[in-house]
Amino acid sequence: MPEALNKVRSMRFVSIIETILYLLENITEESFWQSILGERLTKLGQRYFGNDFVMLGILFYIAPILRSRWQDLVDFCMDRYYSRSKTVNVRIYYNEEAYDAINYYVNLHTERLPGMVDAICMYEESKPKAENQKSTEEEKPKIGFYPRINTTNEIEYKGRKLTICACTDEDEKLTSHRPNYLNITMDLSANDSIDTLKDILQEWSDGYHSTEDTSIKVLQWDGYESWIYKDSIEPRGYDSVNLPPGVKENILGDMKLFVKRRNWYKRKGLPYRRGFLLYGPPGSGKSSLINALAGKMQFDLALIKLGEVGSDSEFSNCVSAVPKDTLLIIEDIDHYDESNSDSSVTKSGMLNALDGINGNDGSMVFMTCNDMNKITPALLRPGRMDVKLELGYAVHEQIEAMFWRFFATLDFDDSDDEDDKINIEEDQQGQQQGQHDTVTTTSSNLPPTPVSEPEDDEEEEVDTEDQDKERMAYLNATLQKLLALIPEHHVTTAEMQSLFVTLFLEAGPNKIDEKELLERLLQQVPEFMERIKLDREQAKLHDKLANKDDDDDKADTDKDSDAEGDDTKDNNDNANDDKKDDNSEKTDSASS
Repeated sequence: MPEALNKVRSMRFVSIIETILYLLENITEESFWQSILGERLTKLGQRYFGNDFVMLGILFYIAPILRSRWQDLVDFCMDRYYSRSKTVNVRIYYNEEAYDAINYYVNLHTERLPGMVDAICMYEESKPKAENQKSTEEEKPKIGFYPRINTTNEIEYKGRKLTICACTDEDEKLTSHRPNYLNITMDLSANDSIDTLKDILQEWSDGYHSTEDTSIKVLQWDGYESWIYKDSIEPRGYDSVNLPPGVKENILGDMKLFVKRRNWYKRKGLPYRRGFLLYGPPGSGKSSLINALAGKMQFDLALIKLGEVGSDSEFSNCVSAVPKDTLLIIEDIDHYDESNSDSSVTKSGMLNALDGINGNDGSMVFMTCNDMNKITPALLRPGRMDVKLELGYAVHEQIEAMFWRFFATLDFDDSDDEDDKINIEEDQQGQQQGQHDTVTTTSSNLPPTPVSEPEDDEEEEVDTEDQDKERMAYLNATLQKLLALIPEHHVTTAEMQSLFVTLFLEAGPNKIDEKELLERLLQQVPEFMERIKLDREQAKLHDKLANKDDDDDKADTDKDSDAEGDDTKDNNDNANDDKKDDNSEKTDSASS
């Protein structure tokens, strides 16, 4: 760099320093301000700025302005200084399916925060158990402390700090006892992004659902705009639903075919929806079939009660908002009467919601009823209800299937049952002494096979085969006697199941002779059929009284309408008479 340029720069720097020092030395002198503002303005400034009251007023006025500007300056500097340190934020609302999974992890890992001095006391949350998980009666609920609503807590997860707050909306802070959403914030490092937080939440969700793969989620309408999680249930075993041959296979095949034909519906320009109506007497297996089908298809259930829906538009929103892979269930549709219900859902509104322009694409709707004749025909037409399946009283094939489900294998000593451990030593002694002649297909019920020569083993196998043949012959004979005592189309599958379950419960946890158990079954059938007869008579009497009450209410309504009509007619007659009198008086006056 040239030496002359260095001299110029040094001279400029020196001149700036000299100017600053000059100002600091003379800025408080009166002559300095007189040279700039003049003598008159300088004296006015001294008069007003020397007054403490005026100065305080000015300070109170400009202090907020200076504070906001100063805060803006500080924020700007902090943002510039910490430009590399960023955060991401996500909200999870309580009506979302992911809320329960994330909230479970949060509660589990914020239970024992060292700095938490203000908490909520409630039972510790637990994940739903899978079907193959065992639960014992010894498990008791445990008390847990959890952070209060609208308090912020921190969680360390894989070296990252997450700030979590269970928040409540401002207008619900005084009335709500639960949070409306979870607010989760994570500090980002150089290699992190919002996808990092997404991966963390996915890991929490996977851990929550690891034991819930086989369960069915039950959803309920929140009354506003979305379906919310209510509970998880284990699916009904498909083989445990006893229907006439081919019935459940046909409806399951229809559902599978519908799921696979989405593109075909689209090419044909058809609405991609399917409706099923299950009708029949109570206890015929309608709800059980839906549960079993949902488990077989791995679908969830969305239950809706028409009496709890406020309007046609809300019902339309309810239908269109059903999540994917979820069956919409409307039970007891024949019992819904819009004239006697608090709901404002009309029949026309229901029809428009089911097949209107806002209908949910790919939805499957299941309706159940006892009497199909009470349903408006417009609701039953193809396109709304495509499959109508009657589940009536049990036929002999259903009774036979239920019989073999209970008696094909006697599982008295099921290790899952706590009561079966009561007399386990007595049972083993009874087996050794030959007190029980029951032959089962499970090896755990057979006495241990002693070590013997091969010839003895062959003889024992022959004896076991003979016993099996003898047992099956006796079971078949008992089944034929049972079918002779119970005619077709007289009992429901639920009633038959109650008969078998009651028989085994009365037998208790201790094993008894199988022949004695079957004899008890045949002895209980006449009394069972008599109870069924009384139940039918009571149901008819109930319907008769209900219809009578409806007729009385209708008659009272008609009577009130007639009375109002008579009063209106009398008022009109009186008005006409008064009018005639007025006209006659006017005529007399005119004649006079």
